[in-house]
Amino acid sequence: MMPGMRRLCVLGFALAVISLCLSTRSSIAQDDSILWLYPDFPPVYIIKGENARKGVGDKVLAFFQERMPEYRHEERIANFKRIIVTLAAGEKACSITLLKNKDREKVVLFSEPFMLSPQNEIITTKDQ
Repeated sequence: MMPGMRRLCVLGFALAVISLCLSTRSSIAQDDSILWLYPDFPPVYIIKGENARKGVGDKVLAFFQERMPEYRHEERIANFKRIIVTLAAGEKACSITLLKNKDREKVVLFSEPFMLSPQNEIITTKDQ
């Protein structure tokens, strides 16, 4: 991914998270904590290995946590289904990588979309 595209993706994630967190700010302020839900989903979130915490999503998550020191940040690794179930149950949480669809819109509050990130792909030369 080109550096400019990567910055645009990070900005899109950032705006989505800010919108979601601000829409639930009154409930967050009650106990000053934010639960961040994310999957083991390389290259967005890298849980293990030498590149652990170096994924695009990892960096966005760190970006927000650093800029919101007034909150206690909790993290929970969960697959996408568990994330949806947790949010649908009304647990106060944020997830920055959940794509919107009609079924999810029935049970999860989404921020206004900024952009969709491009699909993962491998780019190589013809001779390879």
